[in-house]
Amino acid sequence: MILSREGFTVSSFTNPLEALEHMKTSPPDLLISDIAMPQLSGVELAIEVKKSQPDCGILLFSGQATTKDWLKKARKEGHNFRILVKPVHPSELLREIHQLKAAAPPN
Repeated sequence: MILSREGFTVSSFTNPLEALEHMKTSPPDLLISDIAMPQLSGVELAIEVKKSQPDCGILLFSGQATTKDWLKKARKEGHNFRILVKPVHPSELLREIHQLKAAAPPN
């Protein structure tokens, strides 16, 4: 709701595999994902998204200690994803999104 009120077009999924399938026909400018999910971690999802959408911004959330292990794996593959610790205040979320948009290559 926060992002929609700010004028963003939002697609929401509770299943990371469904999100990947949707991205084939509607490539995102930004992926916002929790790290701890069934079937595919948010880091694994982000890596898959970057393979097909290298300019997609990535913003991940975590409240778990195991995040460091997932980040090590991603960094070994050349990814340096931004992680926000939950809970995240809406103003912090919006600030991070705007920073990612500002750093994104022009379309």
